[in-house]
Amino acid sequence: MTTSSSTDVESGIWSLGCTEQSQIIENHCRALLGQIGLHADAARILVVGQANRAELDAAAARAVADIDLLIALDADVLDCAALLACCRQVLVSPFEGALLARCVDAIFSQSGGDPLLIDLLERNIIGRSEAIRDLRRQIPTVAAYAAPVAISGETGTGKELV
Repeated sequence: MTTSSSTDVESGIWSLGCTEQSQIIENHCRALLGQIGLHADAARILVVGQANRAELDAAAARAVADIDLLIALDADVLDCAALLACCRQVLVSPFEGALLARCVDAIFSQSGGDPLLIDLLERNIIGRSEAIRDLRRQIPTVAAYAAPVAISGETGTGKELV
């Protein structure tokens, strides 16, 4: 999903409280992702222009996975703890383009540099619990190594997906 003002928060670049500035930032993020070889759907980037507290809380509730990058064009966004808890990185305006580029590069690094890995994590491992979020963060790190990994857990918990 790469359209603005989406109601379903899964992947892509999306906006709350669209403004001209938020549209410019969205387009810049798409260009940066393209430069490093990632499709816009391989990342979860939220650009918040002018959104009220209810919209921010609703976005946090709809987030099916951690948001890779929250770009806040209004510092009031930082008052929404539920949304901040879903975010891996937060960038608050004003900021330089180089800092945005570093944040987008970090998304690529967190994925282990493999867009296919991001896609597999999003499609096969679902859930919002802190344990699932930790698992999603750890998989790219472990995937970078050729060493075997032992996965333990109760029967029926989806160990075969990892």
